[in-house]
Amino acid sequence: GAWSKELEPHILPPASQIVNPTAIEDAMEATKSAAQDSTHVHHILQNALDRALLNSDIIPSEDPKHEFVQGLTLEEAATLLNLDPLTQPELVQSLFDTALAIKQRIYGNRIVLFAPLYLSNYCVNSCTYCAFRGKNKHIPRSLLNKAELIAEVEALQKMGHRRLLLLTGEHPKYSFDDFLDAMRTTASIHTAPCGDIRRINVEIPALSVSDMRRLKATDCVGTYTLFQET
Repeated sequence: GAWSKELEPHILPPASQIVNPTAIEDAMEATKSAAQDSTHVHHILQNALDRALLNSDIIPSEDPKHEFVQGLTLEEAATLLNLDPLTQPELVQSLFDTALAIKQRIYGNRIVLFAPLYLSNYCVNSCTYCAFRGKNKHIPRSLLNKAELIAEVEALQKMGHRRLLLLTGEHPKYSFDDFLDAMRTTASIHTAPCGDIRRINVEIPALSVSDMRRLKATDCVGTYTLFQET
């Protein structure tokens, strides 16, 4: 789109190569009988727990924390999806217990709070749910300059916030380069004795592959959320 230009040539694979519905349907069909074997199901759950806790021999020693080897295989996932809560309530409960144990191990009993910080409410889109939609002519439009951004971040730090969600609409008045500058500025702000922002999540328009690389290269971003026009 106009907000994010593609600066490198690339060819996206067909959607069927990214998510193969035939392979999923075949796996669901092929694992129906395996889902009836309680010993096999418990073995899958134990393996999942071991991988999540980095206790499994399945994880390559050269990359013990690789995120893509800690989940389920297609066949394992299909087997668990074939469990019937009406006829296999104990196995389904074991599934829930394993998932909870993994969640507790990773996150513990905590609630993470973040503060949203709108950098600009200019937008050319008209998402029905959003008050900042372009067709809404009843609100003033504005964007934060650098001094205003620093003041906002300092105020949030003094309130105790350490995690921010930076948001902006899609509009030429506030470019992706402006947004990257704002990210770097936010990451650099230190308010004594409150400290720094530990994590910056972003909710911004769709990015090209090249701009996604630029976003990652800032080494500031935590989670990228894409808003979608509805």
